[in-house]
Amino acid sequence: MGEETSKIMFRTERYVLTAIFLLSLMKDSGVRAENIIRVDAMVGYEDTALELAFKETMNKAQQSLLYGNKNLKIEDFFSRVNLEDSYEVSGEVCKVISFGSEVIFGTHSRSSSEYVTSLCNQLSIPNLQIHWDSREVVTSTKRPDRDHMTLNLYPDHHTLSAAQRDLIKFWDWKKFAVLYEDNDGLIRLQSILKLSFKGRVAITTRKINFLNPESVKNVLKDLKNTEHQRIIVDCHYDRVHDILKEAAETEALSEYFHYHFMTLDLGVTDISEFSEYGANITALRLVNPEHGAVKNLTEEWKQLQFNIRGNRSPLRKGQLQIPTETALMHDAVWVLTEAALALNEANPTALASYSRASCDKAAPWEFGADLLGYMKSVNVDGLSGTIQFGQYGQRENFELEVVKFSHEFKKVQKIGTWNSLSFLNITDDNESLSQLNKTLKVLTVLEMPYAGKKIDEYGNVKYEGFCIDILDYIAESMKFKYEIQEEPTYGNCDEKECTGMYQKLIDREADLAVAGITITSAREKFVDFTKPFWNLGITILFRKPKAKPVRLFSFLDPFHEDVWVYMIAIYLCVSFMFFVIARLTPYEWCNPYPCNQEEDIVENQFSVLNSMWLTIGSILQQGCELAPRTVSTRMVAGVWWFFTLIIISSYTANLAAFLTAGRMQSPIESAEDLSKQTDIKYGTLQTGSTYSFFQNSIFPIYQRMFTFMKNQNPPVFVKNSNEGEKRVLQGDYAYFAESTTVEYKVERNCDLTQIGNWLNSVGYGIALPKGSPYKDKISQRILYLQDKQVIKQLYSKWWTKMYINQTCDNEKKEPSNALSIQNLGGVFVVLVGGIGVSIVIAVFEFIYYAWTKRDIPDPICTQLKDELIFALRCWGSSSKPADHVIRASKSDLSRTGVSLPSLNHEYANAIRDIHA
Repeated sequence: MGEETSKIMFRTERYVLTAIFLLSLMKDSGVRAENIIRVDAMVGYEDTALELAFKETMNKAQQSLLYGNKNLKIEDFFSRVNLEDSYEVSGEVCKVISFGSEVIFGTHSRSSSEYVTSLCNQLSIPNLQIHWDSREVVTSTKRPDRDHMTLNLYPDHHTLSAAQRDLIKFWDWKKFAVLYEDNDGLIRLQSILKLSFKGRVAITTRKINFLNPESVKNVLKDLKNTEHQRIIVDCHYDRVHDILKEAAETEALSEYFHYHFMTLDLGVTDISEFSEYGANITALRLVNPEHGAVKNLTEEWKQLQFNIRGNRSPLRKGQLQIPTETALMHDAVWVLTEAALALNEANPTALASYSRASCDKAAPWEFGADLLGYMKSVNVDGLSGTIQFGQYGQRENFELEVVKFSHEFKKVQKIGTWNSLSFLNITDDNESLSQLNKTLKVLTVLEMPYAGKKIDEYGNVKYEGFCIDILDYIAESMKFKYEIQEEPTYGNCDEKECTGMYQKLIDREADLAVAGITITSAREKFVDFTKPFWNLGITILFRKPKAKPVRLFSFLDPFHEDVWVYMIAIYLCVSFMFFVIARLTPYEWCNPYPCNQEEDIVENQFSVLNSMWLTIGSILQQGCELAPRTVSTRMVAGVWWFFTLIIISSYTANLAAFLTAGRMQSPIESAEDLSKQTDIKYGTLQTGSTYSFFQNSIFPIYQRMFTFMKNQNPPVFVKNSNEGEKRVLQGDYAYFAESTTVEYKVERNCDLTQIGNWLNSVGYGIALPKGSPYKDKISQRILYLQDKQVIKQLYSKWWTKMYINQTCDNEKKEPSNALSIQNLGGVFVVLVGGIGVSIVIAVFEFIYYAWTKRDIPDPICTQLKDELIFALRCWGSSSKPADHVIRASKSDLSRTGVSLPSLNHEYANAIRDIHA
C-alpha cells in the first residue's frame, strides 16, 4: 500500500513540473496571457457540500478552458461566513469586491441575501443564487437588465407552489393535514392552504419541532385519531427519515396513509426500510438521478469519498443522489463559464483587467450587465435540466418530476411530470399490491349466489359465488392475495353509527367487504365504495297464483257474453234479411224447369230455412249449395262473409291465447296493490338497504307500507332471504328484496314469480375503509371487466346455469281478456251497412225490372207494395206465377174476384185453379 501511494505522488509531481515548464515556454515565446475573471462564493460554515461542489465543478471548468485554448481563466475563491450575520456577510462581500470580484455566488440566507442582491444591483456585479427565495420579483423597474443583477437557478416559488397545488387537486384531496417546521414552510404552502378558502377542502395545520421527537409523535397520533390519512409535510430532506420513523411507531404508516413531502430531494436519503409499511410517499423532484450526466457525476463524486488526500466528495455520507442545491451549484458554474466565454469572444477587452468596483464608490462595473445578459441567453443542459431565465432573473420553463416511493423496488421512482406549458401529467401511478407482501382481509356474508362455501372430501374450504369470482379476477390482475372472514349479517348504517361488517371496516379490522352490498348515501358517510359492478332495484317476490280449473264450456271464453248474444241476434237478422231481399228482388225468382220456357211457375231458392242454412254455413266455413244470383243478395252475402272472416279469425287467435296463458292472474300486480289491502302481508330483511329504503322514504305510499310492516304481529321482517322465500311459499306473504335476489330465487323455484317494476335504482359495490388506497385501482378493474362483459357473463353463469335442478318458464304471460263488443263493434257496423245497401239495391232492381219487363197496367208503387207484402210472408210459398201467366190471366183473375192488391201466399195456387 505504501509503495503504491509513493508512485501516485511521484506521478502528481511530474504533472505539476510539466505544467510549469509549458507555462514558461509560452511566456518566453511571447504568447499573450489569457483574460481572467474572478469569481467568489459565499458559503456558510456548515455548507461543506456546496463548497466542494463549487471547487470540483470549477476545476472541470478550468480544464475545459485550458484544453480548449479559450484564452480565458477563471479565478475562483470561496469565503466561509455566518450567513445569518448580515454585518459579517456585508464586510466579506465588500472585501472580495475590492479585490476585483466580478461574479458572486450566494448567499442562501434570506436576511444576508437581500443585502448582497442590493449591493450587486448597485455595482452591476452578477449574483448567482441557488436557493429557494420567497421574495417577490420587482417588475416596476424600467431597467431590468441593470436593476436585476441576480439570477436564481432554483425554481420560482410561485411556480413551484402552483405545481404542488395542481398535484393535490389531481388527487382530489378534500381533507388533509399540513405539517411545517418554520415560517418559510407556511410561505411554500400558501398556494395549497388557499384551497380551503371556499370551504370545499378541510385543512388542518400543525407546526412540528423536530428537536423534540416526542412532540412529532404526538402530532401524528392526534392526526391518526382524527382520521387524517393524507398529510403534507414541509421539512428539510434530512428530516424525511425521522418523520417516517415516528409515523411507523405510531402505526400511521399503513397503506391507508399518504405522505406528500414538499422537498425536492425525497430520494437523497435512504427510506427503503419503510417499504413494508405500504404508505404512499410522494414528492416533486427537479434533478433526475437516472439521467446519464447525473448518474455519471454521482458515481464520480462517490469515488472522491475515497480520495487519498481525504474526502473531497460533495456527496455526504449516506446520500444516495445529488441534492438539488448541490446540483444547482454545479449548473451555476457552467452557466457562468459559458457566459464568460461568450463575453470574452464578443469583447476581448471586457475581461482584460479586474473590476474596479468598490463599496465605497457608486461606480458600477461597466461589463457586468453584458455578462448578465450572456448568462440569460446561454443554453445550458445541466443536472437540473435545460436552464433558462426570465427577464427578471427567475428560472422558467423547467420541468418537475412527480415521484413516488416504490415499495417493490424500495426506491423513489418517477410517475409523472409537471411543467408550466402542459402542467400535470401522471404517466404511471399503478403499482401492484404484491410487493407489500400482505394478504388482504375480506369480509363477506354467505348468501348465494353472491358468496358460498364448499368443503371437499379432504376438508378443504373453497369459497365461490358471483362476488367471489369478481374478487378473483381483481386479485389476479392486481396481484394480491386475500383471506375471507365470514360475517353473520350485512349490518347497516344510519346517520350516527354503523353495525356489522361496516363497523369492522371503520375500525380497519378488514380491507374489503365483498358481497351483495348496496351503495347508499348513509353507508358512504362511513366507508368508501368502488364503482358499482351491477345495477339493480327493489322488487317483490311472490308465489305464483294457482291455475283455475278447466271448465266444460271454456271454449266460449275468447268472446265476452255480450258478443255471443250479438252474434246470435245478428245471425237471425241477417238470415231474415237475406230471405226478404231475395224474395223482393225479381232476379232471384227463377224457372225451376229451365228446359220448359213456358213453365207457369217461378221459384225462389231462399226460403227462411235456406237463408239460415247459408248464413250458418258461412260462419262454420263449410259453404252451401245455395248461391245468390243478384247484386243485392250477393251484397248481403259478401258483407256477411266479411263479418264471419273477422269473427272467426278473432275467435281462433284469442282461443289460442287463452289456452296458452291458462288465465292465471295474480291478486297483486304492484306495490301499490299491496298497500291497498291487508290480507297479504309483506316485509323485508330486518336490516339492510331495502329496510332503509322504506324507513327513509319521502313518498306517502312507502311510508304507509313501512308503518304497516312495523305494526304487524308476528313480525314480517326476516333474518335472511331464505327465510323470506319460505314465508312466500307458505302463502299470503310478499317479500320485498333486491331484484338480483328475486331473480335468483325465481330461476330456481317454479312456484315463485317477480311482481311489478323496480321501486328504485341502486348498485352493488365493494366496500372499503375510508381513504383506502385500493379504491381507485379496484374501480378501474371493475370498469375494465364491465367493458369486456366479464361481469355480465358471471351474472349469467350464477343466475341461469349454476345449481339449477329444474327449468322454469318464467316468461311473464299476460292473461288474455275476452273480446268485448267494443273490440268487434266495427265489423257489426260494416255488416249492418252492407245489408242496408243491399236492400236499396233490391228495390232498384225491382223498379228497373218492373219498368222494362212487365206489361201490367198497375202503377210501379202498387206493384212494389204487393211484392213486398208477399216477400214478408215468411211461411208463404217459394213459388209464384211467371210473368206471361200474369199477363194472360188478368181477365180471369177479375172473374174469380181476386184482385192484384190482395195477392197472398195462395197466389200460385189460385192461378193453378183458374187454369184447371
